[in-house]
Amino acid sequence: MGAKSPEMAPKTAHSRDGVGRLVAVHAHPDDETLATGALLATWSESGGHATVISCTRGEQGEVIGAELAHLEGNAAALAAHREVELVSALQALGVAEHHFLDQLPTVLPEAAAAHGPAARYADSGMAWRPGQKTGTAAAPENLPADAFVAANLDEAAKRLAAFLDQTEPDVVVTYDPGGGYGHPDHVRTHDVTMRAVELAQRAQPVVLWASMGPEELRQQRRDLAHAPWAQASAQQHDLEIPDPDGDLPALANADRPVAIAVTVRPVLTNMLAALTAHGTQVHAITRSTETENATLLGSYSLSNNVLAGIGTTESYSWGRSDSEERARHLRWPRYIDEAQKSTPAEDGSSGPTGNTSTGERSKMLLTKPPWFRCFGIVVLGVVIGLIGSLMFRSVPPWGLVVSCATLLSASVLARAWAQAPGVISLGLGWVVMVQIMALEGPGGDVIIPADPIGYVWVFGGVVFVLAAMLAPRSWFRDDEFVGS
Repeated sequence: MGAKSPEMAPKTAHSRDGVGRLVAVHAHPDDETLATGALLATWSESGGHATVISCTRGEQGEVIGAELAHLEGNAAALAAHREVELVSALQALGVAEHHFLDQLPTVLPEAAAAHGPAARYADSGMAWRPGQKTGTAAAPENLPADAFVAANLDEAAKRLAAFLDQTEPDVVVTYDPGGGYGHPDHVRTHDVTMRAVELAQRAQPVVLWASMGPEELRQQRRDLAHAPWAQASAQQHDLEIPDPDGDLPALANADRPVAIAVTVRPVLTNMLAALTAHGTQVHAITRSTETENATLLGSYSLSNNVLAGIGTTESYSWGRSDSEERARHLRWPRYIDEAQKSTPAEDGSSGPTGNTSTGERSKMLLTKPPWFRCFGIVVLGVVIGLIGSLMFRSVPPWGLVVSCATLLSASVLARAWAQAPGVISLGLGWVVMVQIMALEGPGGDVIIPADPIGYVWVFGGVVFVLAAMLAPRSWFRDDEFVGS
């Protein structure tokens, strides 16, 4: 029996953080995690509404491990099992809604009259091109009778378009024209999604394609070959480490610059849990033991027994010529940012070519806090400096204790909210006000006199601000708590 998906939610207002709706369209269960796991988890954690549409149930997939090997070749049984795996993975990622494409509710009366019930879309299967296990896949010689790759393009696209018009998502994400690595169902999913966006009457989403720079992928493979923890995983599970100079999948395209980068670390725990849920498809899931300057956060393998890396960012390119402009008007969650400016062409391909490394393009919002955050924190520093200077001598020593504790708490808050720029802003506002209060007034009065308790307030405050500034970054990461 298949697992039950969440009911379709009506179009709703934006979340508490102003993040709206995202729809990810994928070919099979497990693709949502492998291709867009960090984006889905980050979007959901921010309070945005994430929906996954699966075009097939993965009936033709290979099965890892002897325990469930009997499912391979039994399309109905494997489909039912993979539906259960999918539900667990979506829960780990925090995804609120899921549908299979052939079961999408025809919510618009005119849409229901136009295309009626859909045929069942089944996994088409795939075959690696001769001599390849990590490059480009192709369609098998014998397609199943109800293969998704043979489905009528407009029929499938109209069903998806009706859903998009009903829910009006802000972002739609799918594969590049090559389907990521050439799987026929991935290519068909791309075609159906792009046609649906074209046919939609009301929905005008930003369209993203899962993408990666060729050099970044090659660097990941080089790092896998040299990282002790990755070598140990490969040896333990008898896995092949891919050749950095070998064939690359279609998603690694130098002519399609990365436009959006999602920081993986804050949702790594969620992603690893989702990968683990897909037990028939993914194994050898390993978390990196490196804590400093890590370029890989972990690794895993599919049924091809080739080691694959989990990078520090998950990247995307613009899928339509109007996506970059539309993206400017959206509120993106934390840890998602524009990686570099690019101008897509009318056919969906990006304009200026080029490729940058993760370090060059990963400029996340927490290291570039909006100007209004810093301005607000400066004001907070001024207020704390004023109130603390007026009350630190009250009821000795408790006035001083409360004033110092308030400053320390505000410094930690500023660091958590806006990293180092936030602490600097708070310290600037506090120092300016304390210096003003230390000046001699017209009648000779001084609010902060040069006595021991005054020195404690002035110099102790500087120590508290510096302590928050110099505290380890790991104290302010929430990757272990996201989704917990």
